[in-house]
Amino acid sequence: MPFLPNFLRKDLAMWLISLNILALLASSFLVAGQTFDPLAPAPVGIHPEWYFMSPFEMLKLLGVVLQGEAGEIAGILLFTLGIVLWILIPFYDRGKEFGQRARAAHYFGLLAVFALLATTVIGYWTIR
Repeated sequence: MPFLPNFLRKDLAMWLISLNILALLASSFLVAGQTFDPLAPAPVGIHPEWYFMSPFEMLKLLGVVLQGEAGEIAGILLFTLGIVLWILIPFYDRGKEFGQRARAAHYFGLLAVFALLATTVIGYWTIR
């Protein structure tokens, strides 16, 4: 039996049937207990790994300042803005001989690194 038209078609059909059966079983057997709420706060004592501690703590701090979904949206926008600024850094200092703009970007980067380190330390400090 050649692989490409015959075996691949049969194999894909069995995968699709299996995934459909799995999806039907997963949707029909609900787990007893509380329903999942994506906007619920994390349980007490739960914390992420060190590389996600700073965004986790920033979201907690923004949740105190801005209640409800506004804090989460502000956090997502803040992280997106940070990523966009990080991507645009190489294009910021084009054609400037003495690097005046580069110094401003350097200080802004240092401020961002210190803010990330501070929120990571605060995150680990408040867990204990």
